[in-house]
Amino acid sequence: MRINRRYLYAGVFLLALGAVLVAADLRAIDMAAGREVLRLWPLAVIAIGLAIVIRRSPAALPAGMLAAGVPGLVIGGAIAAGPRFIADCGGEGSPVAPIVRTGTFEGPARVSIRGACGTLAVTTVTGSSWQLTSANTRGGAPVVDATGDSLDIETFEPNGWPSFEHGRDDWRLGLPVDAVRDLAAIVNSSDSHIDLPGAQLEHVDLTANAAQVALDLSEGAIADLSVVANASAVTIELPGSGDISADLRANASSLRVCTPPGLGLRVTARGFAEHIAVDGVEVSGAYVSDDYTTATHHAELRVSATFGSIEIDPIGGCK
Repeated sequence: MRINRRYLYAGVFLLALGAVLVAADLRAIDMAAGREVLRLWPLAVIAIGLAIVIRRSPAALPAGMLAAGVPGLVIGGAIAAGPRFIADCGGEGSPVAPIVRTGTFEGPARVSIRGACGTLAVTTVTGSSWQLTSANTRGGAPVVDATGDSLDIETFEPNGWPSFEHGRDDWRLGLPVDAVRDLAAIVNSSDSHIDLPGAQLEHVDLTANAAQVALDLSEGAIADLSVVANASAVTIELPGSGDISADLRANASSLRVCTPPGLGLRVTARGFAEHIAVDGVEVSGAYVSDDYTTATHHAELRVSATFGSIEIDPIGGCK
């Protein structure tokens, strides 16, 4: 029987990548050990070079499988542990005295956040006022532009370019539960938790770059969701109180989505060197939940991954 080696090597790569991500989901991998493994990334280059050198020898098949499997392990480890390492901002240090800023929305508001290395926590509060508490290990402060219907928060970069010289940010943002309608966030090299109980949102747009992000919408409502993860680990918890349309992309990233019981689910999937699964079962092309036609509310998810993993209702959940 003739073996199509391209499919074999692709399968070995995805198997190695998926195995590391599942192990990380089940907390079977110690993140400190995972960071040390990432230092062995040159082995992936060596394995690929070895496979090229002996590609016409009797050892070509095992060498090719090694060249596919080792990069899968390294990339899987980078997706699982990389964002946690990057959020350390390249060093230690304690933030200086925090700065508190407040404001009031006069009606439905749009909020935009652009954060750098560090931590970000966003949640909802009662009333119509927002509050930002910020601190930085080097004394920097974010740039804040606020009106009666908008709030823009952007990290201050001394040279105009993101770098570890900026120090580590620590932001805590409380948003009025009844006022915010649109939220856009770009998080770079950060550990972010966005928890929005009670919020009735029309649109959330999240871009994560080398970041670890937990987006919890389970106790609110949202009509439209867009998420792009680049070299990041992102978890999303969806609500069951309305219909949802979502576009989700994972580029060299791990993206986990959890849905509540009773939410009808339709998934359209595409990608390259990807792992896309629902309830632990690999999905190719399309998936429709058994209760889709009878469900009161529905989620239409368009997902794509490039050298990444998207798991919907994964083993181990999204916590």
